[in-house]
Amino acid sequence: MRICIAPSILGVIKSLLHKLGTSASPQRHLSIVRLVIPKGTQVKRHRSLMTVTVVAIKGQITFHTDGAETTLVPGQAIVMQPAEFHWLEAPVEDGEVLVVHGVLAE
Repeated sequence: MRICIAPSILGVIKSLLHKLGTSASPQRHLSIVRLVIPKGTQVKRHRSLMTVTVVAIKGQITFHTDGAETTLVPGQAIVMQPAEFHWLEAPVEDGEVLVVHGVLAE
C-alpha cells in the first residue's frame, strides 16, 4: 500500500479522464467508480485482481489492510497492488471516494 497526497481532486479527476480518453489498447482496463459510504458503515474486506487507487473526495475514511489502518481525508489517495486485501469504513461522517481499478501511470 502506498499513500500519496493529490495536488487537487480536480487534477486527479482530469488525469483519470485523460487516461480513459487515451487508453485505446484492448489489453488495458481502467474503471472509475464513485463510492459513497454512509457514516457508521463499511465496505467489507475484499481484494481486486488489479492495481487499485482509492482517492478520498469527502469526509473521513478509515482504510484498512491486513497489516495497517490509515485515515484518508479529501486530497489523499492510496495505491494498492493486485490481490491486496482491504476494506473501508466511515466511522465519523459520511465519506466519498473514487475507486480506480487499473494502472494510471507506467
